[in-house]
Amino acid sequence: RRAFFNPKGKPMKIKIADIDLSLQTRAGTDAETIDNYAEAMKDGSHFPPVTVFTDGKHKWLSDGFHRVMAKKQNGEQFIEADVRKGDENDAVVFGGTANNKQGKRPTRADVQHFLEMVWERREAIFGGAPTGGLLADKCGVSRQTGVKFVEEKLAEMPPPPSRPPVKVGQVKKSPPVPVRPTKLIGKDGKKYLAHTLNNTVVAPPRMLIALIENHYNEDGSITIPEV
Repeated sequence: RRAFFNPKGKPMKIKIADIDLSLQTRAGTDAETIDNYAEAMKDGSHFPPVTVFTDGKHKWLSDGFHRVMAKKQNGEQFIEADVRKGDENDAVVFGGTANNKQGKRPTRADVQHFLEMVWERREAIFGGAPTGGLLADKCGVSRQTGVKFVEEKLAEMPPPPSRPPVKVGQVKKSPPVPVRPTKLIGKDGKKYLAHTLNNTVVAPPRMLIALIENHYNEDGSITIPEV
């Protein structure tokens, strides 16, 4: 059975119609570049394979959009591709960084568009909002560019909702209840002061913390002392 990706990096011919072309990391394609590529292909010039990522079911074009457009312009249905295992996030990151190494030099608009795509996927790629330095390293841009971009994005985000203060203990007013006698006699024959309000002697959360700290066992259990 033929593998759905090529682990050894050998290019394979795949049908252009089966490739998802929605992850263009540039701000757009350049018509003149496509025309030049198409003419060169007709003249027999050999171009490197495009890069495609797949999860086994879906194929995302990562790098080589101008080459694919040129092939389509020439009426061709297949293209050589370096098919790699990964998801759409892998395709976005690889495609954006590949623009810095080959093909048409990325414009400022291209870089901004790429960073926007990565930012939209920040939870999947970084696990949350990245620092400017981390974004710069991942996307192959200057640290200054990464820091500025993140600062602008964080400034656009709405502030987190305010949270009500957490109550660790609360004294509630009790309705009138008979409290006499004020001293109760225990099993030992001694007299004890009666308490009828919550937290009148010690706040329960503080009491629990003290019990946990003083009776915590190495296996994670807590020994409740006899009263």
